Amino acid sequence: MPIKKPTVKKPTKKNTKKPVKRPVGRPKIDIDMNLVDSLCKIQCTGVEIAAILGIAYDSLNNKINEYFAMNFSEYIKEKANGGRASLRRMQWKAAEEGNCTMQIWLGKNYLGQSDKVETENHTVVDADGFEKALSESAKAIWPIHYTQKQLNKVSQNTGETPEGIGDIAQNDNKNEENG
Repeated sequence: MPIKKPTVKKPTKKNTKKPVKRPVGRPKIDIDMNLVDSLCKIQCTGVEIAAILGIAYDSLNNKINEYFAMNFSEYIKEKANGGRASLRRMQWKAAEEGNCTMQIWLGKNYLGQSDKVETENHTVVDADGFEKALSESAKAIWPIHYTQKQLNKVSQNTGETPEGIGDIAQNDNKNEENG
């Protein structure tokens, strides 16, 4: 038997294609850091900034860590201070240009000024009128169902009988006798 030579297949179109390598994982996210900075300056929170960018807060935090080697809370503090300084500068400018509302607000916050008005009460009370009103109040709040006997007992224990109370009890006793 003759020895067969190995046959070599000539490449065909099917064999010439190399397999396509597909990327692994999610696609990388490009973040507009100028937009992030401007949102930090107007005091947006991390969650709000992430929502505007259309990404998760964790993704934003990871990108900030990757770019600046700090977490997002440190980054936003740094950038937000610039926004506060800018706002303060605009407030001072408005006050210098004559904006009365801004002048009042700055005066209250930086100079300790306030809108509190201190008044003194100089009410004169007529002693006779006060005594009469007090007596009427006592009559109104004293329980009417007390009898003279009960009032005498209270008087013995305390040594005092409030003025006018005996009259109320006597009137009540008369009403009970008539009724």
